[in-house]
Amino acid sequence: MPNQPNFISTILNFAELGLKVIDKRQGRDAHGAIIDTEIAQTDLTMVGTIFRKVPVFVAEFPSTA
Repeated sequence: MPNQPNFISTILNFAELGLKVIDKRQGRDAHGAIIDTEIAQTDLTMVGTIFRKVPVFVAEFPSTA
């Protein structure tokens, strides 16, 4: 997995994670390759604090990444 902690590889299936795709975006990486990104939302609990609707970006990175 690339050094992008805010991205989850599409190897992880959304259904396995219990996530529903809410949007899709397309952009370019630092090498100019086009990346299609799916966006989901989830709730996270950290140290007793609940964060609702946290965006999760899932992308398939090209071999140039």
